[in-house]
Amino acid sequence: MATAATAGSVVLFSGYYNTGYLADTWMWNGTVWTQQVPATAPPGRNYSAMASDGTTGDVVVFGGTNSSLLQSGDTWTSNGVT
Repeated sequence: MATAATAGSVVLFSGYYNTGYLADTWMWNGTVWTQQVPATAPPGRNYSAMASDGTTGDVVVFGGTNSSLLQSGDTWTSNGVT
């Protein structure tokens, strides 16, 4: 989870269910959770780092492991829209 300053929300990405890692993106506006469906999104993962970029207000997701437990070194950013 991280704060998306540009969207005025908190962003939650990924998770786990019986079928494996989820690639869900959810936003909390202080009242309700809303699932987001971006055109491009990272694959589901575990043990990743997520933070807010204080300069741009974007949310950054880095690394983690996939369902095969392979480590990833990719970086993704979101401005709340894309």
